[in-house]
Amino acid sequence: MAPVTIPGDLGCYYGRSILPPRLKWLNEPHKVELKTKDGAGIRIFPDDKTDFWQKTYYPNNMRNNNGHMLAMEIPVDSNVMAETHFNLEPVHQFDQAGLMLRLDDEHWIKTGIEVVDGAPKLSCVVTNVYSDWSTTEWPTNNLTIRLYKLDSDIVVEHLTPNKDTGKWEFMRIARLRTDDTPHLKTCTLGLFACAPTKSDFSVVFDYLSIKNSKGFHHGTEETTEAP
Repeated sequence: MAPVTIPGDLGCYYGRSILPPRLKWLNEPHKVELKTKDGAGIRIFPDDKTDFWQKTYYPNNMRNNNGHMLAMEIPVDSNVMAETHFNLEPVHQFDQAGLMLRLDDEHWIKTGIEVVDGAPKLSCVVTNVYSDWSTTEWPTNNLTIRLYKLDSDIVVEHLTPNKDTGKWEFMRIARLRTDDTPHLKTCTLGLFACAPTKSDFSVVFDYLSIKNSKGFHHGTEETTEAP
């Protein structure tokens, strides 16, 4: 496949005054700050009542596609791994941020931290026309997370919070129904942030790494620097 990798040390990008050309906004927020942590990092301030959700559970088959996503375009049949570390500074119910893979409005996955009833949760929403949502208890507002895209299959892992003994733990296996979208040749993969209730919170992403991958076992990634 063609090179699709953003270097693992994205400080070389986030340390600049502008974002690299391969990173594009879907629904750019009104406020973003670069070089927010030791001369690197990006802080996103999500706009009011922003979210990604499709039809399930909420009244009137609620559909939202106005959340913020900063992502790069990759081949739809590619095998890649995305990783980021971020710190959420939540204020309201459902404040959320993390990684997102998107085919179109009705086929996507977002995963990271979401605040539910005042507490941070590990969260994963998989959408194939209808959204399904799963959560797990999480003790902090910080997270290092990986999303493996293996053709149509998805694996999500997170790093345990213990700084000395932290290890990668499996979180979710899912599938995006690419057979629903045979016309698509590319998809997008990157960071997301949403404020479904009110726009008072922010999130700082330290880096974004997207690498070619042979699978979801650690140490199998090949890195090719993006132009």
